[in-house]
Amino acid sequence: MTLLKFPVPLKYLSVVNVFVISLCINDLCTLFFVVLVIVDSYVWRRWRAGEVLCRLNPELTVGFTGCTLWHTALIAVHRYLVVVHGDAYHRMSKRAYTVFVLVAARAVPFLCVLPGIVRGLDGVGYVPKLLRCVLLADQRDRIMLVTTVLTVVPCAVVILCYSGVLL
Repeated sequence: MTLLKFPVPLKYLSVVNVFVISLCINDLCTLFFVVLVIVDSYVWRRWRAGEVLCRLNPELTVGFTGCTLWHTALIAVHRYLVVVHGDAYHRMSKRAYTVFVLVAARAVPFLCVLPGIVRGLDGVGYVPKLLRCVLLADQRDRIMLVTTVLTVVPCAVVILCYSGVLL
């Protein structure tokens, strides 16, 4: 018995379709585990989700947002490979490539979350002005690491890949 039933058997899905499905799953996780709790705090003008979710919410925000940005970067790499190195792309194992991309798009962001979890989620707190829980200002080094690895690097990958495609 399968939990998910796709209209097309998985063996017929293209790499791009698998990326899109993965992004859909990521978006749903973001919606249910991050956004709904934040919306609740905005509606009630306070945090009602408890201490554990207060500490987890910023970490999940970082993780899921990073997954989205790394998916985007790796889709750009895919497009670069298809357009610029089409022969090499057609010779490579699509299954291995897809597994690598899906694992990397999740592993990199959640490795950035790991230090916060290992330290017991102690760098997170509720900020009344924001009506939400966030990484606190004393986490400056970690915030810079997360910003660099989960925002700057994927953006640079996209720019480099599309420059290679267009130039």
